[in-house]
Amino acid sequence: MDRPVSPRRIQAFRCYYKLLPRNDDRTLLILKAHLLVEEQVRQIVDERLLHPTALGDAKLTCHQAICLAEAFFAPDTYAKK
Repeated sequence: MDRPVSPRRIQAFRCYYKLLPRNDDRTLLILKAHLLVEEQVRQIVDERLLHPTALGDAKLTCHQAICLAEAFFAPDTYAKK
């Protein structure tokens, strides 16, 4: 069953579309995309914590933030079909 597209996802896509460079510089494109994805991951973490500012001093790496975000969902939430 397909999930409906949430307003948050639409907003994130519009942000990506607006901010991603439109030129042949692949390095810039990859770096910019990484930052935009990391921003979304950190937003997921912040939205699900009761006290998100408590992690401020933790200075989580991108990988740590991804692992933490992944821990908020059931293992099959976004499983490939």
